[in-house]
Amino acid sequence: MSRPHKDKGRVLQFASIHTQAASPFESSILTDAGAAEASLLSANSSRTISASPFRVLDAPGLIDDFYVSLIDWSQQGLLAAALGMELYVYNTITSRASDSLYERTFKLASYQSEDISIRSVAWSQSGAHLAIGLGNGKVDLWDISKMQKVRTFIGHRASVSALSWNSHLLSTGGADRVILHRDMRVPEFSVARLQGHRGQVAGLKWSRDDRELASGGNDNTVLLWRAGVSKPQQTIRAHKACVKALAWSPHQAGLLATGGGTSDRTIALWNTVRGSMVHSVHTGSQICGLAWSESVNELLSTHGYADNTINVWKAPSLTKAASLTGHTKRVLFLAMSPDGQTAATGAGSGDETVRFWRVFPAANKLSALKHVSNESRSRIR
Repeated sequence: MSRPHKDKGRVLQFASIHTQAASPFESSILTDAGAAEASLLSANSSRTISASPFRVLDAPGLIDDFYVSLIDWSQQGLLAAALGMELYVYNTITSRASDSLYERTFKLASYQSEDISIRSVAWSQSGAHLAIGLGNGKVDLWDISKMQKVRTFIGHRASVSALSWNSHLLSTGGADRVILHRDMRVPEFSVARLQGHRGQVAGLKWSRDDRELASGGNDNTVLLWRAGVSKPQQTIRAHKACVKALAWSPHQAGLLATGGGTSDRTIALWNTVRGSMVHSVHTGSQICGLAWSESVNELLSTHGYADNTINVWKAPSLTKAASLTGHTKRVLFLAMSPDGQTAATGAGSGDETVRFWRVFPAANKLSALKHVSNESRSRIR
C-alpha cells in the first residue's frame, strides 16, 4: 500500500490513500476479508477482535522515543497528542449541534524552542485539566474549558518524562531521577519530593484507590510508594531493562502489571499486598505500554523491538489471546477510551500514525463512543 505524504497541513485529519481490498483504511469498520482475519479470543466464546484498526490518524511529528509519553485520552473523549513542538487535541466524540465547545481537531499549545520540547502529557481524572511535561523540567497546566494555560510548575532539573494524577495531586517524574508531588489546591510548586531511582523515571501510575504509586525507571527497577510516605515501601528488581509500562488492575486490589524494555521483554504481574510475583511471560519484544480491560480480566500490551505488535493477554495466566499488527515502527504510545473498549496506539518517525482498535467488550450496552463515526483514515492537524 502506498503511504500518504506526511505534510503538516492535515494533522489528525483523514488522508487520501489508494484503497485496497480488506484495507484497514476503508470506510467500513471490518470488511468481510478482515472479519476472516479477526482473532478469536476463546474457543468457548464468540467474541472476536478485528485484525484491523477501525480508524487511522496521520500524526506528523510524533517522535520515536521510548522515554516520552505523548498521547492521552480524557474522560471527556478528548485525545491529546504531542506532535513535534505542538500539542493537538482530537475530539473523538462527534459533537451535537448544540455542543460547539470543541472543534474536531484543535491546537492547544505551541512551543518554539527545542529546549521546551513536549515530553509527556496526562489528563486529570475529570478531564478538566491537561498537564504537559517539558524538556526544560517545567510542567504546564492547561484548563481545557478556558483553552488556556493556568499554571507552570518548576522543580525538575531535567526533562519531565512521566505524569500521573491522583485526584487533586499531580505526580511528575523526570530524567533527574526525582518524583515530585504537586497539590493543585496550593500555590507551592511541590508538596513532596521522592528520591529512590538511580536512573531516569520513565513511568508513573497511581493505583485505582489512590493509595499507592508505582514508578518505573531506567535503573530497571519498580518502586512502590504509599501515599504520604517519602520512602519506597517495596522495590522490584526482576526486570533487566528500563520499566516504562505500568498498569494497576481494576479487578483485584494491589495487582500491578509491569513491562520491561528491549533487554528484558517480560511482562510480570505482582501482588503488591504480599510483595510477590503472580506470573510472568517473556514476550519476545520491548514492552512500551500496558492497559487493563475494565470489563474482563485481560491485559493489553504494546511493543517495540522487534515486532511492533499489540497483544491481548488473559490474566492471571498471561496466555496470549490475540495479536494485532499494522504499525510499521515501535508502538510506543497507548491510551484507552473513556468507556474502556477502544485502544489508541501511536508510533513515531517512519510510521507517524495513531490507530484505534476495538479490543475490549463494553462494561454495559451503552458505549461512550457510540456517536463516533466510522471513518477510516484522517490526520491530526
